[in-house]
Amino acid sequence: MSNLRIGENAKKGLLAVVLAAVVLGVYSHWFSVSADFREGNELKSQGKIEQAIAAYSKVIERDPKNVEAYIARADCNAKTSQPAAAIEDCKKALEINPDCVEALLLRADTYRTNKEYSSALADYRHVLAKHSKNAQAYLGIARIYKARQEYKSALAAYDKAINYATVDDEGTYKRERDEYANSPRPATVDDWINSGDECYNANNYAEAVSYYTKAINKGEDVYLKRGNAYRFMEEYTLAIADYTKVIEDNKDDQKYSSHINILAKDTPSFNFSNNNYTNSEVARAYFGRGYSYSEQGDLDKAIADYTKAVELSPQYAAAYNNRGVCYGKQGDTGQALANYTKAIEINPKDALYYKNRGKIYQKLGHAAEAEADFAKANELEGK
Repeated sequence: MSNLRIGENAKKGLLAVVLAAVVLGVYSHWFSVSADFREGNELKSQGKIEQAIAAYSKVIERDPKNVEAYIARADCNAKTSQPAAAIEDCKKALEINPDCVEALLLRADTYRTNKEYSSALADYRHVLAKHSKNAQAYLGIARIYKARQEYKSALAAYDKAINYATVDDEGTYKRERDEYANSPRPATVDDWINSGDECYNANNYAEAVSYYTKAINKGEDVYLKRGNAYRFMEEYTLAIADYTKVIEDNKDDQKYSSHINILAKDTPSFNFSNNNYTNSEVARAYFGRGYSYSEQGDLDKAIADYTKAVELSPQYAAAYNNRGVCYGKQGDTGQALANYTKAIEINPKDALYYKNRGKIYQKLGHAAEAEADFAKANELEGK
């Protein structure tokens, strides 16, 4: 029995020795990794970036899943103008922790510095999807918009950054925003579009076209506006090309909804609701192209485009009116009469529609109806 007890004690002692060795090894490894990491931080604070990179690399060799080491090394690589290495380290950190905010922000900043703005914006937005009040992400976005000369968007992003900034950072962000807001700046796409609108509304269509073209050359989709300006210049072939661009780009949907504010010249008294425009801009492109075709004498194409306009936007009174004009020129008085009547149903306050219908009634020999329509037109015009 004594021999057995001695054997058990020996085993217990051996197990204790093994466990102690394992624990000692783990702690030794941890202390070694920790020491290298601290050394890297110290070297980095002293500006010895290359040596810091070497220290962080030792940490990664011993602990390949050390997210903090990858981020620290990425920061050093970014500081030594090695964006590819910095981005690769951030990628490694994100493979370990896909939602690591520090890695996403650092990679986004690196992309931004390298002028890879689309990639940077994707990372900043990834951060905001998880942390909607992250001031650093908004600041990075503001700086991208600033670099791209998107003035209003930049200021809006700066305001978000300031709103969510810490007390320590708020003043810095405000100074940066105010400096940008008060500094002379080159003309932006928004400026060109606004200037184009001003020229258009002043009937200076050639100048409007020049501004819209500048915006288009910067990737802004203002073909509808330029098409309208060309149409009023009676440059119908150019107008048709721009309207066709809008139509082809929006065949599958009617999402074309930016910059709606200068289309009321389609008719002298076109009826818009108080809730912005009831007609889709794609319908307006069909309308403009139909008008251009009709002025070129291609009535069949014009009718086809006006028909498409009212399919997309059933309350488009001007399109019914203009389709009626085309039918009238073709001698189809029945269709002309039906279209003018529909235009009047939609917008009974436009004198032009009554005049047009009155002329058809005259052709048909309906003197009383013609007289009534002309009288209504005069009433609406205050005669």
